[in-house]
Amino acid sequence: MLSAISPLPPLPPSPPGQAGAAPGGFASVLGSVVDGLQGTQTAANEASLGAAAGTTSVSQLIVATDEAQLATQLTVAVQNAALTAFNKVLAL
Repeated sequence: MLSAISPLPPLPPSPPGQAGAAPGGFASVLGSVVDGLQGTQTAANEASLGAAAGTTSVSQLIVATDEAQLATQLTVAVQNAALTAFNKVLAL
């Protein structure tokens, strides 16, 4: 069965002058995104093992592997955008 992609949790407001220091800030969001990516990759791996054993249909395997591929591509795109932004800030 297809599982819905869960939205990112909202960031808690941080006090003025303490950007990034709030508990549950950027590091927490980044950790949850990486955990989600790992979960989709684990589901794709389990689907491939199930397809090899004959317990998972090929269509379920394709959906699981496509979800994992898209999640990986999105994570890499966000990483590249963050690195570009960081490099632009350093160039100021």
